[in-house]
Amino acid sequence: MTPQPSRRIRPPHPLLILERHLRNLRGGSPHPPRIRRPSRRGAARTGRAQCGVVLAALALATILLPAAPALAETPPLTPPRTAEHAQPAASPQPTMETDPMLAAEWRSQFDALARDIANRKHFDKVAHETYRPESLILPSDRDPADVVLRRTAALLADLRQMPGAPDLGPHAARLEALRARAAEVPPAQADARYALFEDACRLRREVAFANPLLDFDRLLFVKHHRALFNHMCDQYYGMAATPGGGLYVLRDPFGPRPRVEDVLAGAVVQRGRLKGQRLRTGLQPGPIDLRFDGQGNLLGDIDKVQTGSFLAPDLSYDATAVLFAYVECTGDPKHRHHTDPTRGHWDEGRCWHIFKVNLDGSGLEQVTDGTWNDFDPCWLPNGRIVFISERRGGYLRCGRVCPTYTLYDMRPDGSDMRCLSPH
Repeated sequence: MTPQPSRRIRPPHPLLILERHLRNLRGGSPHPPRIRRPSRRGAARTGRAQCGVVLAALALATILLPAAPALAETPPLTPPRTAEHAQPAASPQPTMETDPMLAAEWRSQFDALARDIANRKHFDKVAHETYRPESLILPSDRDPADVVLRRTAALLADLRQMPGAPDLGPHAARLEALRARAAEVPPAQADARYALFEDACRLRREVAFANPLLDFDRLLFVKHHRALFNHMCDQYYGMAATPGGGLYVLRDPFGPRPRVEDVLAGAVVQRGRLKGQRLRTGLQPGPIDLRFDGQGNLLGDIDKVQTGSFLAPDLSYDATAVLFAYVECTGDPKHRHHTDPTRGHWDEGRCWHIFKVNLDGSGLEQVTDGTWNDFDPCWLPNGRIVFISERRGGYLRCGRVCPTYTLYDMRPDGSDMRCLSPH
């Protein structure tokens, strides 16, 4: 497989990603969002709700490599003009001041919906297997503003039926006013329709955040940059991790002024190989050239890397401690070729290792170590920790250098490791 070319992707704000998730859950895309779905064990975690903390492992995708134009500067992709659904030739421009990242997000949504409208045949094809018909492109959708207004109406109606729903009358009145504007402004008036689209997005955001299930005031998340290589296995090798990131809490996430707190600010490792050290958090200074060759080796400006990388936080049942995976992004950049299952294939500084920390930043400990990748830790009801690891040994059968993963569990201190799935 040929390695992907270097690129830079602008990171979305955590609230934007949460909004995407809520939109998909309540009548957004016909395809499921790429976020871990709640499991049965999540329902039992009453301690989390009582503490007002919900886990949101949000991948803020950024690859700090050669620059590309900002999203707001990218011209929108518009579908071809037809007699029934004419599209304006001119690029509509935002008309109201708003947060630049939010404006960029709405621009990307506008362009994506425009492409969907131009691809109606696809939605017709999947209509019979779509759970929520609101997520399709319907014949009445002339442009993205129509789509957002229609889906916002579905979201509002759904929330009104939920137990404990707040008074959404004012939101409904605003929606009707926007619908009246939509009926008066033809799609050919590009700027006016885009202003309508933005107003509809603002209302949709407020409606989504009025969900009575959002009865907490903190979100736990990790900043994690997209891996250097997108193969299903390679993307979880510490060797292919893009440096930069950290573990954070977002306070008042649904309010007008959310605040980000760095959980690891000032934290020092209390146990393990990295005892006495601080984890390398934050953004990697400046663009650098890093490449993963698909054969287990890291190439490029290796000596310029100044930060580690973070992955997969999991909150304890009592909402006091967090498990996460961390790789230092240091050490030998070469893959270690052998077939001995008792040995790993990477330098210790190039492997994901599992760490544990209290939510207030105290008690930072390194739980696993070695020449294997250990990641995706998850608290179990019996107090043990289940995780994914290369420790069993073995390679994929695709002809490349791809060590495989299986499921393990261990005690909270990292002892008594057991292979749960040998295959």
